[in-house]
Order: sequence, then C-alpha cells, then structure tokens
Amino acid sequence: MKTSNALGAWVCVSAVILLTGCDLHWPGSPGLTKAQVRANEHLQQGQAYIEQGLLDSAFAAFGLALEENPRLVEAHMGMGGIYMQRGQNDLAEQSYARAAELAPNSFDAHYHLAYARQLLGKLDLAVRAYLQALTIEPNSAAANQNLAGAYLQLGRAAEAIPYAKK
Repeated sequence: MKTSNALGAWVCVSAVILLTGCDLHWPGSPGLTKAQVRANEHLQQGQAYIEQGLLDSAFAAFGLALEENPRLVEAHMGMGGIYMQRGQNDLAEQSYARAAELAPNSFDAHYHLAYARQLLGKLDLAVRAYLQALTIEPNSAAANQNLAGAYLQLGRAAEAIPYAKK
C-alpha cells in the first residue's frame, strides 16, 4: 500500500511540474536549477582558463555560462575583461554595462564600465560611472585617481582636485 501511495504522489508531483513548467532543482545544489548549476560550472571553468592564460577558452566558457544564465554577472564581467585584454573596449563597455545593470550595487561593474568608457573617450559617461562606483566604495584609490584623470581630460581641474587628494 505504501508503494502505491508513493507512486501516486510522484505521479501527481510530476504532473504539476510538467503542467506548470517548473525547472527542477539539481540535487546537491539547494535552490539552483540544472541550468544555474551548469552556468556556474562554465563560469568556474572560464575563471580557471583565465588563470592559465587561455583567453579563447575562457571566452567560450563564459559564453556557455551566459547561454545557461544570461543574468550571470560574473560571466559578463569575465567577458568584459577579455574584451579589454584584446583591446576591444567598445565590446568591453557593453559587457560591463550589462553587469552594472544586473548588479547596480557592484563596485567592480561600475568601476570597469567607467574605465572602459574613459578609454573610449566617453568622458562624461565615465565620470558618471566612477561616481556611481565611489558611492559603493568611496575610498577606492583607483576609482578616485581615475575620476580625477577623467575630470582633467575634460578640462575640469577644480573638480579633479578633491578626488586626486584621496
């Protein structure tokens, strides 16, 4: 009798999952779907490839991670970093902008977005992104120095001074 009750319960749960389109959670990863687990695996592989200096393999791994989970901020950041190393600052800007959109409280996303924009000569946008980064980590020496530099590039030395002093 217990077997038929368990089987009946399993059939009911399976039917609900099929009808509602629920994504099953992967065993051993509480709260994560299979796609999220695969995305995280690709992300970890991409980070390992970067440590080995294998940028093309890392880029491919980050791409696979984003196919599984397009909202994976770390994969957008990883791709942005590879674009920067390749000198493709316009594509890096896009990756970092997406990361900053997905994680508005991420210092790294705003800082790297600002830096890419500064390299592209989009100085007003770079200033805004540096200021956003500094609302998150006000004592970042790199962000303060780069913001001062962006102000100087804009010919706004008076605004650069407080950030240069930090």
